[in-house]
Amino acid sequence: YVPVPWIGSKPLVLDSKPDPENGQLVYQTYCSICHRSDGEGTSHYPPVWGNGSFNAQAGLNEQGLLESFIWNNMPYNDPR
Repeated sequence: YVPVPWIGSKPLVLDSKPDPENGQLVYQTYCSICHRSDGEGTSHYPPVWGNGSFNAQAGLNEQGLLESFIWNNMPYNDPR
C-alpha cells in the first residue's frame, strides 16, 4: 500500500463560475512549467489530459477532489 495524498481530501465548495480565459493564463503561468504547455506531462510529472492522465481509477477525475488537490499541493513545493 502506498499512501495517496488526495484520499480523504474534502472537495472545495466554490461559488465562482469556471473562467476558461483565466484558467488558461493560470495554467500557462504555473502548471505548464512541469506539465508542459500541451498538458502531456514529462517522465517526472503526469499528464493533465490525454493518454495517461487522471481517470476514475486514479481518483482525481471528480472536479471537487481535483480542485482540492490542486489547491493544497500545486505548484509543487510552493502550494498556493
